[in-house]
Amino acid sequence: MNKNPSITRGNQFYEQIPELVASAKKGDEQALSGLCQFAYKRIYPYVFYRVKHREDAEDVTAEVVLKMARSLKNQQGNFMAWL
Repeated sequence: MNKNPSITRGNQFYEQIPELVASAKKGDEQALSGLCQFAYKRIYPYVFYRVKHREDAEDVTAEVVLKMARSLKNQQGNFMAWL
C-alpha cells in the first residue's frame, strides 16, 4: 500500500484512509505522516481563505494537524467528517 498522499492519485487515497488510520493508531509513523500531509493539504486552503495571510494560515494549519495527530487514537467513524 502506498502511504504517501502526494503520490497516490484521485479517489485511490480516499479508499486507503481507513487502513491508514488503523495503521497510524498502531504506531505506524509512515501512515501517520501520510495522514498529516493529506490533512494539511485539505485544511490549508480553507484556513488561508479565512485569514488571508500565508504565515498565519500555515501556523493555524500546523496547529490543527498537530492536534489531529495527537487525538487520532480517539478518532471513531468517518475520518473525513472527524477531520
